[in-house]
Amino acid sequence: MNLEIFIKPRAESDMLDAFRFYDVQFPGLGEELIRCVDAKLEFINRHPNACSEMYKGFRRGLISRFPFGIYYKIEKKRIVVFAVLDLRQNPESIQSRLTKEN
Repeated sequence: MNLEIFIKPRAESDMLDAFRFYDVQFPGLGEELIRCVDAKLEFINRHPNACSEMYKGFRRGLISRFPFGIYYKIEKKRIVVFAVLDLRQNPESIQSRLTKEN
């Protein structure tokens, strides 16, 4: 399956914030995070239903090597990425954010 992937602006901001955080910790680590995000997005594009459904239609793809998840929904002709979040936060905060984004 090859659907268009649409990344919402707030999800882009999530990725930029994470990139900056990791790049300050260790130069180049932010780029590695983005490579891992891109790899997971490619996987999601090929297998959109493979990731677990977490909240009312939101699926979560886990990013390898980093404690982050990509939260997305499958629409008829595209995959919409709503958030890219650190999984070490309170799950209720994640659910609240996704509810507001929907």
